[in-house]
Amino acid sequence: MNIIRHESKVCAGARTENMRQSGLVLWFTGLSGAGKSTIAMEVEAELIGLGFSAYVLDGDNLRHGLTAGLGFGEADRHENVRRVYETAALFCDAQVITLVSLISAYAEPRLAARERIGAGRFCEIYVKADVETCKSRDPKGLYGRLFPGKYLILRV
Repeated sequence: MNIIRHESKVCAGARTENMRQSGLVLWFTGLSGAGKSTIAMEVEAELIGLGFSAYVLDGDNLRHGLTAGLGFGEADRHENVRRVYETAALFCDAQVITLVSLISAYAEPRLAARERIGAGRFCEIYVKADVETCKSRDPKGLYGRLFPGKYLILRV
């Protein structure tokens, strides 16, 4: 393979000084409908309001571009997470506080993300919500497809 890594002339310390902050990845995981994206977007807004540089990498938004074409089988889910953590690692290296909102159901890719980014710069946050709450929200209609006729969602 003719791939050569080019090292930056800018060290992490210079980036930290320039940005006046260190990069960090907050990795929100949990069931569909648990509130991962909602929480990540609120945290991002708060951080920006406080003067920090922050950005959300949302799983659904990334499926429109970076991870478009990947399915939902186990291999594609692993590849989806890999692409997202590689992107998050770049943002983190640029000293941006990166909030990842991704179901990321499998432990192995999340562990790979922690290893790639560095345990000291990676914080996994499990957004806990019971299945009934997630079913009642069902923003993508997933639970309705998985369990047709098993429950009713009333929307006002």
